[in-house]
Amino acid sequence: MEQNESRKEIKKQNTKILIIFFTVFVILMVISYFYYKPIIDERKRQESLPKTYNVCFMNDGEKYYEINVKEGELAEKPADPKKEGYIFSNWASHNHSLDGSEVFDFDEPVTSSITLFAHYKKIPSENQEDKRTKENYEKVKNGMSKDDVINILGEPSSTSETEMVGYGKTELFIYNIYSLTSCEIYFQNGKVYMKNWTSL
Repeated sequence: MEQNESRKEIKKQNTKILIIFFTVFVILMVISYFYYKPIIDERKRQESLPKTYNVCFMNDGEKYYEINVKEGELAEKPADPKKEGYIFSNWASHNHSLDGSEVFDFDEPVTSSITLFAHYKKIPSENQEDKRTKENYEKVKNGMSKDDVINILGEPSSTSETEMVGYGKTELFIYNIYSLTSCEIYFQNGKVYMKNWTSL
């Protein structure tokens, strides 16, 4: 008889423990639902929004303009920057653009964040443009010094340093030539060794 009573009491205790455990479990589930639901909803909302990309325009090492563009839309072209002694040419994806492939096309949709750099053409001094002819360009030969090149073509539109495989760091003169879009003249140790990507 006593054993039966003891078993009943144990069963009651176990039932109470199960009820308490289940109640706590339900309460925790309810709390979790109301706590995490706004977070999950916000994440879903963000995922449903179109992606946006940052387009940053740099001018002479300083931020000139910045805009966020939705994926697939066009970037707004800012007003042309100004630089004393130079005429603005284009925005390019590299600081030292060597060919037209790096010039940014504002008619193409934006598909990633990008930094663009302002490129300029130097305003020629008096009579300087007269030297920038195809005929004078053909006079530039391998082994000429920078001074020789300047005497033939005048001051370059822009200069920079670049790294050429097999040659190391080289100095680059970029010219805007009549009847040619542009030409590049490379110097090693102050002497011409290549022009317009074609060995002399």
